Parts: sequence; structure tokens; C-alpha cells
Amino acid sequence: MSRPPQHDFINFKNMTGNEILYNMTNYNHFRNSELVNCLYEFSRRLELPENQEEKELRTYNWVEHDFVAPLYRNLVFNLPRFNVLIHNFS
Repeated sequence: MSRPPQHDFINFKNMTGNEILYNMTNYNHFRNSELVNCLYEFSRRLELPENQEEKELRTYNWVEHDFVAPLYRNLVFNLPRFNVLIHNFS
């Protein structure tokens, strides 16, 4: 019987914006680091258009998007449970 990989993390760095959006539907299976990386990498994929005709994309509220909103609420809910490493560099 084969065992699943121990460190099977989703690598959002290799995904396009649409792939990241699609994977947001599985947010309840993400680890804490995957929640953060998903939103971070998605924010890096958003290219702001330079035309005035596409100005509505610049002001679009992604927090209200059907895929992003549940992930964002889950992130805010789980934020107090995140592990924090404190380094004393002095």
C-alpha cells in the first residue's frame, strides 16, 4: 500500500492567474502557508491595464469575487492560529 507524499504542497508560482482562481475553490483543503501563497501569487498575476477603457479592472474589488471571498474569509478566520516564528537578532 503506497502512502501519500509527506510534503505535498501546491506550488502557485508555476500557475497562471486563472489556474490560481480555479484552485481557490478548494481553499478548505489548503494549509495555512498555501492560503497565504495563493493570495500572494494571485496578486502578482494581476496586471493593471494602461488603457482608460479598461479602467474598471483597476478598481475591481477582488475580495468580493465568488472564488476569492470564501478563501479570504477563511484566511482571516484562521489568522490567529498561524504559527509565528520570532527571531531575536540582537
